[in-house]
Amino acid sequence: MGPREAMKIIAVSGIKGGVGSTTVTAHIATALALQKQSVLAIDFCPQNHLRLYLGLPWNEDKGLISQLHTGGPWHQHCFKNDSNVLLIPFGNAVSSLSAKADVALANLLPKFSTITEDAKLLDIAADCWVVVDLGHYNQFHTAAGARFDELINGVDLLLHVVNPDPFCYGMLSQLTIGRRELTTEKILLNRFCPVIKIERDIHDLIQTEYAQHLAPTAIHLDENIRESLAFNQTALECAEYCQAAQDFHLLTTWIKAGSATRW
Repeated sequence: MGPREAMKIIAVSGIKGGVGSTTVTAHIATALALQKQSVLAIDFCPQNHLRLYLGLPWNEDKGLISQLHTGGPWHQHCFKNDSNVLLIPFGNAVSSLSAKADVALANLLPKFSTITEDAKLLDIAADCWVVVDLGHYNQFHTAAGARFDELINGVDLLLHVVNPDPFCYGMLSQLTIGRRELTTEKILLNRFCPVIKIERDIHDLIQTEYAQHLAPTAIHLDENIRESLAFNQTALECAEYCQAAQDFHLLTTWIKAGSATRW
Protein backbone atom coordinates (compact mmCIF):
# COMPACT_ATOMS: atom_id res chain seq x y z
CA MET A 1 0.00 0.00 0.00
CA GLY A 2 1.43 3.36 -1.07
CA PRO A 3 1.59 6.47 1.14
CA ARG A 4 -1.48 8.15 -0.38
CA GLU A 5 -3.51 4.96 0.00
CA ALA A 6 -2.71 4.79 3.69
CA MET A 7 -3.05 8.48 4.50
CA LYS A 8 -6.57 9.83 5.04
CA ILE A 9 -7.56 13.46 4.58
CA ILE A 10 -10.57 14.84 6.47
CA ALA A 11 -11.83 18.31 5.59
CA VAL A 12 -14.20 20.24 7.85
CA SER A 13 -16.27 23.09 6.41
CA GLY A 14 -19.04 25.18 7.90
CA ILE A 15 -22.24 25.65 5.95
CA LYS A 16 -21.83 29.30 6.96
CA GLY A 17 -19.57 31.28 9.24
CA GLY A 18 -19.77 30.75 12.99
CA VAL A 19 -21.13 27.19 13.11
CA GLY A 20 -17.98 25.77 14.72
CA SER A 21 -15.87 24.20 11.98
CA THR A 22 -12.65 25.20 13.76
CA THR A 23 -13.86 23.70 17.04
CA VAL A 24 -14.78 20.47 15.27
CA THR A 25 -11.43 20.32 13.44
CA ALA A 26 -9.43 20.80 16.64
CA HIS A 27 -11.39 18.18 18.55
CA ILE A 28 -11.26 15.56 15.79
CA ALA A 29 -7.50 16.05 15.45
CA THR A 30 -7.00 15.81 19.21
CA ALA A 31 -9.28 12.80 19.60
CA LEU A 32 -7.34 10.95 16.90
CA ALA A 33 -4.05 11.83 18.58
CA LEU A 34 -5.33 10.67 21.97
CA GLN A 35 -6.25 7.39 20.29
CA LYS A 36 -2.56 7.00 19.34
CA GLN A 37 -2.97 8.04 15.72
CA SER A 38 -0.49 10.20 13.81
CA VAL A 39 -2.23 13.51 13.08
CA LEU A 40 -1.48 16.62 11.03
CA ALA A 41 -3.91 19.54 11.39
CA ILE A 42 -3.87 22.30 8.78
CA ASP A 43 -5.71 25.61 9.06
CA PHE A 44 -7.02 26.99 5.76
CA CYS A 45 -9.28 29.49 7.51
CA PRO A 46 -8.05 33.12 7.47
CA GLN A 47 -9.35 33.68 11.01
CA ASN A 48 -6.33 31.64 12.15
CA HIS A 49 -8.13 30.31 15.25
CA LEU A 50 -7.30 26.61 15.05
CA ARG A 51 -3.96 27.25 16.75
CA LEU A 52 -5.73 28.55 19.88
CA TYR A 53 -7.28 25.13 20.56
CA LEU A 54 -3.98 23.38 19.82
CA GLY A 55 -1.61 25.13 22.19
CA LEU A 56 -0.25 28.13 20.30
CA PRO A 57 -0.41 31.58 21.94
CA TRP A 58 -2.33 34.56 20.60
CA ASN A 59 0.88 36.34 19.56
CA GLU A 60 2.17 33.49 17.37
CA ASP A 61 1.59 34.77 13.83
CA LYS A 62 3.70 32.43 11.71
CA GLY A 63 1.98 30.00 9.41
CA LEU A 64 0.82 29.06 5.96
CA ILE A 65 -0.04 32.54 4.69
CA SER A 66 3.31 34.15 5.53
CA GLN A 67 5.14 31.33 3.77
CA LEU A 68 3.01 31.72 0.66
CA HIS A 69 3.69 35.44 0.71
CA THR A 70 7.47 35.00 0.86
CA GLY A 71 7.52 32.07 -1.54
CA GLY A 72 8.81 29.63 1.08
CA PRO A 73 7.66 26.00 1.51
CA TRP A 74 4.01 26.12 2.61
CA HIS A 75 4.60 23.50 5.32
CA GLN A 76 7.69 25.05 6.93
CA HIS A 77 5.98 26.51 10.03
CA CYS A 78 4.84 23.27 11.65
CA PHE A 79 4.25 22.97 15.41
CA LYS A 80 3.59 20.01 17.71
CA ASN A 81 1.46 20.33 20.84
CA ASP A 82 1.39 18.29 24.06
CA SER A 83 -1.15 15.85 22.62
CA ASN A 84 1.20 15.15 19.68
CA VAL A 85 -0.91 16.92 17.08
CA LEU A 86 1.22 18.45 14.34
CA LEU A 87 -0.22 21.81 13.32
CA ILE A 88 0.31 24.13 10.39
CA PRO A 89 -1.58 27.34 11.30
CA PHE A 90 -2.93 29.74 8.71
CA GLY A 91 -0.86 32.58 10.10
CA ASN A 92 -1.60 36.26 10.47
CA ALA A 93 -3.33 37.34 7.28
CA VAL A 94 -2.84 41.10 7.61
CA SER A 95 -4.15 43.21 4.74
CA SER A 96 -0.70 43.76 3.24
CA LEU A 97 -0.32 40.01 2.76
CA SER A 98 -3.85 39.00 1.85
CA ALA A 99 -4.05 40.02 -1.82
CA LYS A 100 -0.75 38.44 -2.89
CA ALA A 101 -1.16 35.40 -0.69
CA ASP A 102 -4.69 34.78 -1.97
CA VAL A 103 -3.33 34.09 -5.43
CA ALA A 104 -0.71 31.75 -3.96
CA LEU A 105 -3.41 30.01 -1.90
CA ALA A 106 -5.47 29.53 -5.06
CA ASN A 107 -2.49 27.81 -6.68
CA LEU A 108 -1.96 25.65 -3.62
CA LEU A 109 -5.54 24.35 -3.33
CA PRO A 110 -5.49 21.86 -6.23
CA LYS A 111 -2.09 20.59 -5.12
CA PHE A 112 -3.33 19.72 -1.66
CA SER A 113 -4.29 16.17 -2.61
CA THR A 114 -0.57 15.50 -3.20
CA ILE A 115 0.32 16.38 0.39
CA THR A 116 1.93 13.00 0.92
CA GLU A 117 4.79 14.11 -1.30
CA ASP A 118 5.85 16.30 1.63
CA ALA A 119 5.30 13.62 4.28
CA LYS A 120 9.00 12.90 4.71
CA LEU A 121 9.79 16.59 5.11
CA LEU A 122 7.23 16.83 7.91
CA ASP A 123 8.36 13.55 9.48
CA ILE A 124 4.84 12.16 9.64
CA ALA A 125 3.77 8.55 9.40
CA ALA A 126 2.59 7.11 6.10
CA ASP A 127 -0.78 6.35 7.70
CA CYS A 128 -1.18 9.85 9.16
CA TRP A 129 -4.60 11.48 9.45
CA VAL A 130 -4.66 14.95 7.90
CA VAL A 131 -7.45 17.11 9.33
CA VAL A 132 -8.12 20.40 7.55
CA ASP A 133 -10.16 23.38 8.74
CA LEU A 134 -11.67 24.99 5.64
CA GLY A 135 -13.69 27.58 7.50
CA HIS A 136 -16.71 28.10 5.26
CA TYR A 137 -16.99 28.29 1.49
CA ASN A 138 -17.68 32.02 1.30
CA GLN A 139 -14.50 32.93 3.18
CA PHE A 140 -12.35 32.24 0.12
CA HIS A 141 -11.65 35.20 -2.15
CA THR A 142 -12.28 35.00 -5.89
CA ALA A 143 -8.90 33.59 -6.88
CA ALA A 144 -9.03 30.73 -4.38
CA GLY A 145 -12.76 30.14 -4.73
CA ALA A 146 -12.40 29.31 -8.41
CA ARG A 147 -10.37 26.22 -7.48
CA PHE A 148 -12.08 25.26 -4.26
CA ASP A 149 -13.83 22.21 -5.73
CA GLU A 150 -10.46 20.86 -6.83
CA LEU A 151 -9.40 20.81 -3.18
CA ILE A 152 -12.61 19.08 -2.12
CA ASN A 153 -12.05 16.31 -4.65
CA GLY A 154 -8.69 15.61 -3.04
CA VAL A 155 -10.04 14.67 0.39
CA ASP A 156 -11.45 11.38 1.64
CA LEU A 157 -14.13 12.68 3.99
CA LEU A 158 -15.77 16.12 3.93
CA LEU A 159 -17.80 17.09 7.00
CA HIS A 160 -20.35 19.86 6.51
CA VAL A 161 -20.87 21.44 9.94
CA VAL A 162 -24.34 22.81 10.69
CA ASN A 163 -26.13 24.10 13.76
CA PRO A 164 -29.71 23.05 14.61
CA ASP A 165 -31.25 26.37 13.62
CA PRO A 166 -33.67 27.35 10.83
CA PHE A 167 -31.02 29.24 8.86
CA CYS A 168 -28.65 26.26 8.61
CA TYR A 169 -31.54 23.93 7.84
CA GLY A 170 -32.61 26.16 4.96
CA MET A 171 -29.06 26.31 3.59
CA LEU A 172 -28.74 22.52 3.47
CA SER A 173 -30.82 22.45 0.32
CA GLN A 174 -28.09 24.45 -1.42
CA LEU A 175 -25.38 21.85 -0.79
CA THR A 176 -24.32 19.66 -3.71
CA ILE A 177 -23.77 16.82 -1.30
CA GLY A 178 -23.11 13.35 -2.66
CA ARG A 179 -22.18 14.48 -6.19
CA ARG A 180 -18.40 14.14 -5.87
CA GLU A 181 -17.09 10.76 -6.95
CA LEU A 182 -13.87 10.71 -4.94
CA THR A 183 -15.08 12.29 -1.70
CA THR A 184 -17.50 11.01 0.92
CA GLU A 185 -19.58 13.85 2.37
CA LYS A 186 -21.44 13.88 5.68
CA ILE A 187 -23.46 16.46 7.59
CA LEU A 188 -22.37 16.98 11.19
CA LEU A 189 -24.81 18.58 13.62
CA ASN A 190 -22.90 20.76 16.08
CA ARG A 191 -23.97 22.57 19.29
CA PHE A 192 -27.15 20.52 19.65
CA CYS A 193 -29.19 21.32 22.76
CA PRO A 194 -32.01 18.74 22.99
CA VAL A 195 -33.90 20.61 25.70
CA ILE A 196 -34.80 23.32 23.15
CA LYS A 197 -37.84 22.27 21.11
CA ILE A 198 -36.89 24.00 17.85
CA GLU A 199 -33.51 22.28 17.92
CA ARG A 200 -35.13 18.88 18.49
CA ASP A 201 -37.50 19.55 15.60
CA ILE A 202 -34.68 20.57 13.24
CA HIS A 203 -32.61 17.57 14.37
CA ASP A 204 -35.54 15.29 13.49
CA LEU A 205 -36.05 16.99 10.12
CA ILE A 206 -32.40 16.61 9.18
CA GLN A 207 -32.45 12.97 10.29
CA THR A 208 -35.48 12.32 8.10
CA GLU A 209 -34.43 14.24 5.00
CA TYR A 210 -30.67 13.62 5.02
CA ALA A 211 -30.40 10.25 6.75
CA GLN A 212 -27.97 8.86 4.17
CA HIS A 213 -25.61 11.81 4.55
CA LEU A 214 -25.85 12.47 8.28
CA ALA A 215 -22.95 11.62 10.59
CA PRO A 216 -24.20 9.18 13.26
CA THR A 217 -23.16 11.36 16.19
CA ALA A 218 -24.27 14.91 16.97
CA ILE A 219 -22.03 17.19 19.02
CA HIS A 220 -23.96 18.55 21.99
CA LEU A 221 -23.76 22.13 23.22
CA ASP A 222 -21.25 22.08 26.08
CA GLU A 223 -19.78 25.00 28.02
CA ASN A 224 -16.58 22.99 28.49
CA ILE A 225 -15.74 23.72 24.85
CA ARG A 226 -15.63 27.43 25.50
CA GLU A 227 -13.84 27.08 28.83
CA SER A 228 -11.13 24.86 27.35
CA LEU A 229 -10.21 27.57 24.86
CA ALA A 230 -9.07 29.74 27.79
CA PHE A 231 -6.37 27.10 28.38
CA ASN A 232 -5.37 26.77 24.70
CA GLN A 233 -6.71 23.24 24.72
CA THR A 234 -9.71 21.20 23.66
CA ALA A 235 -12.41 19.87 25.97
CA LEU A 236 -10.89 16.43 25.45
CA GLU A 237 -7.89 17.54 27.51
CA CYS A 238 -9.54 19.94 29.96
CA ALA A 239 -12.76 18.05 30.69
CA GLU A 240 -12.28 14.53 29.37
CA TYR A 241 -15.56 13.19 30.79
CA CYS A 242 -17.85 15.99 29.59
CA GLN A 243 -20.62 15.39 27.05
CA ALA A 244 -18.82 17.04 24.13
CA ALA A 245 -15.65 15.04 24.78
CA GLN A 246 -17.63 11.80 24.65
CA ASP A 247 -19.35 12.96 21.46
CA PHE A 248 -16.04 13.66 19.75
CA HIS A 249 -14.59 10.31 20.81
CA LEU A 250 -17.65 8.57 19.34
CA LEU A 251 -17.37 10.60 16.14
CA THR A 252 -13.67 9.81 15.81
CA THR A 253 -14.27 6.11 16.42
CA TRP A 254 -16.81 6.18 13.59
CA ILE A 255 -14.34 8.01 11.34
CA LYS A 256 -11.62 5.44 12.01
CA ALA A 257 -13.93 2.45 11.61
CA GLY A 258 -15.46 3.76 8.40
CA SER A 259 -12.24 4.70 6.64
CA ALA A 260 -11.74 1.19 5.26
CA THR A 261 -15.18 1.14 3.63
CA ARG A 262 -15.34 4.88 2.88
CA TRP A 263 -18.05 5.49 5.45
